[in-house]
Amino acid sequence: MSDTFTPYETGLTRLLERLDSDPPRLSEALTLQVRLLENIAKARRYGDSDTLSAQRSQILEQLNRLTMETLEVSFIESNRSGG
Repeated sequence: MSDTFTPYETGLTRLLERLDSDPPRLSEALTLQVRLLENIAKARRYGDSDTLSAQRSQILEQLNRLTMETLEVSFIESNRSGG
């Protein structure tokens, strides 16, 4: 199923692959992955809400910080560029 959340899922997969050699950062990314995937699952199952959207924005901000610090590109940009 492809929807507005699919790029986030694809981006997470790419990010985890790139952080595989950095265990502390990988651990942080895995925690954020769980949070984001749970959020997306709720939005798909029950419909998106302001609360889910706000929580997702916070998670994406943390993913952006992580990717900027480790890969020098934002999470969103890394999705657009194909990693």
